[in-house]
Amino acid sequence: MKVAFVDIDGTLTDENYLREYYANPTKVRFCESKVKILKKIVDKYDLKFVLTSAWKISGCHPPHSYNFNNPKEWSDFPALVEFFDLLKDYEIPVIGMVPSVPNPGYSWGANMWKDFDIQAFLIEHPEVTDYVIIDDGVENDIVDLKDHWVKTYYNEDGKGNGGLLPHHIDEVAEKLKPVEKKYTEEEMEENELYKEIKYSGYNMINANDYGLLYYDFDVDNYIIHVTLSFDKKNVFFHWYDPYEEYWSVVHNYEELVEKMNYFNLKPDEKIKKKTRMC
Repeated sequence: MKVAFVDIDGTLTDENYLREYYANPTKVRFCESKVKILKKIVDKYDLKFVLTSAWKISGCHPPHSYNFNNPKEWSDFPALVEFFDLLKDYEIPVIGMVPSVPNPGYSWGANMWKDFDIQAFLIEHPEVTDYVIIDDGVENDIVDLKDHWVKTYYNEDGKGNGGLLPHHIDEVAEKLKPVEKKYTEEEMEENELYKEIKYSGYNMINANDYGLLYYDFDVDNYIIHVTLSFDKKNVFFHWYDPYEEYWSVVHNYEELVEKMNYFNLKPDEKIKKKTRMC
């Protein structure tokens, strides 16, 4: 199965269209003429559609387990419902959205490092053989997967015209490539710090297929997310709460302990010793 990972703003919109939208918010926030170009792309290359836009986190529930034949069942965001209804009208085959994976570094918003989101989707869907990314994006959104990236622009011609344009149809052929080799659990464990953290007593939930360990805890009736991301060479520490976010590189286990102590998270030594015996 071949997949197109597609953004909305700056891809299915452009500067002129968004200027019209902000002047008249009753208009939908995507441009149907660009959906028509998307239809030509998915038909020509036999692609399935996967949404990568930040729209995916707007009023959606539950996480990436939707019935795409009836978006009203899973979204409280009217524009997103209208968008998927339009894709259905154009018979564009939709198979899902990428999950939101905490990013190893700061992007313009939490969970918007699209490399990790897309890699996570590919691991959850081994049936995907080839893929292309169609996105206006910025440098820190798409890095490792840039060989698959067809870049669009809000304003490509300097006159406000951009987004998905006819010339992108042929560019897809250059960027539609097979899925890269994924790290196995054994390969991830070549990182000694990863192993030490994984088998520590912090009870972090293991999702190491795409280099993640995470732990959620309640403070004053809201949840703080502590997440560790890995790229085989580095370990990145993330802390998200409803008011702020923090990230940094963790160079050794002692640094991790220091950061976890800051948030008053203590390892259970009994669990640590028991786990290390396994």
